[in-house]
Amino acid sequence: MRKVTDVHEVDELFAEMREAGVPILAPNFESFTELVAELTAAQTIAERFGIARLPLMPSVTLGYPDRGNVAGRGGAYQDFATTLTKRYSQDELDRFLRLGFHVSNHDIDCFDGTSYFPNVRVIFTIDHGQPVTDRILLEDEDVLRQVGVVMYDVTELLKRRPELKTDRAEAVRLMAEATGEYRARFGKHVRIESACDILPEAPAEGSLPNVEDTLTRPDEMERFLSISGADFFAPSIGTEHRAKNPEGVDKLYREPLARTLHERVAAMPRYRESSGCIFSLHGSSCLDPSSPKNAGLWRKLHGMAIFRYYTGLSSTQGRALKRWVEDGDRRIAANPKEGLHVNASSGRDWFLINELQPELVQVLVNIGAERLAR
Repeated sequence: MRKVTDVHEVDELFAEMREAGVPILAPNFESFTELVAELTAAQTIAERFGIARLPLMPSVTLGYPDRGNVAGRGGAYQDFATTLTKRYSQDELDRFLRLGFHVSNHDIDCFDGTSYFPNVRVIFTIDHGQPVTDRILLEDEDVLRQVGVVMYDVTELLKRRPELKTDRAEAVRLMAEATGEYRARFGKHVRIESACDILPEAPAEGSLPNVEDTLTRPDEMERFLSISGADFFAPSIGTEHRAKNPEGVDKLYREPLARTLHERVAAMPRYRESSGCIFSLHGSSCLDPSSPKNAGLWRKLHGMAIFRYYTGLSSTQGRALKRWVEDGDRRIAANPKEGLHVNASSGRDWFLINELQPELVQVLVNIGAERLAR
């Protein structure tokens, strides 16, 4: 495996994927086990189809409120009842983030330059980087030299200025300028993904905004990109986990909107060279991308450069871990000495890897990885 951090090499890998018409898979990981499963799946696909180099974007959130991968690995306790920023002071979070990033980066580095997973090219990626909460890492050039892409999630700024929810033009301008400033400072180290979602307040406690109110508006997107110059853009096209579609989950992905947005970006001079393929799809789990019935999914992914995948993967691991624990209970009940083997990380980790790998292999097939074969 080789880790790719130089932005020009990152650009080359994306150019190859765009030429093939497929996005790069960007699965999150918050354990060595998940990372190995992702690398193993990518190498399996590379060997199956004869792909000389297959890009993969193992990703981590930092202090993201819904799930901070890096904060958790640094020791932060997480649940949905209390967000990280309410549970811990910023100083405490900073300590978790520093340690968690060191561990996550070390997991990748231990394979870099080795003969393991020889056809895989890794672009270590920060997902949903929070401009304020995660500043200690997002503005550290030593950290940024270790990654290839940063999602600079400027929607955090709106949460700190709720009055902007009713002034969409000002909100878009604020988020675009913040993204542009970050790109101007750190674009020599990483490529920048961003978004301009303006989610309405939930109409009642415990409810979610209707999906129609969350969809990306073409004019706002174009204005945001014109000001920010972002390298990648995360559109809201129905797959947003925080939204609720009254028509059902089978109609979450708005393909006509994705096509319209793609055509709009492709016409912008800044993005003509990339044919407008700058989108990063979030919330992909609702498309059931690991189903063998979705082998032609890649044909629907208009303008997609990055295919993010985490919720489905995490859910699969949770179910697998539950089976391991339940089986361990039975083994220990029959023979207390079995606790030695139940606790052995080698058995547990490889059990989980073998459970995760087929799902990841199918996702890669469905998003069109075969088209990279030479």
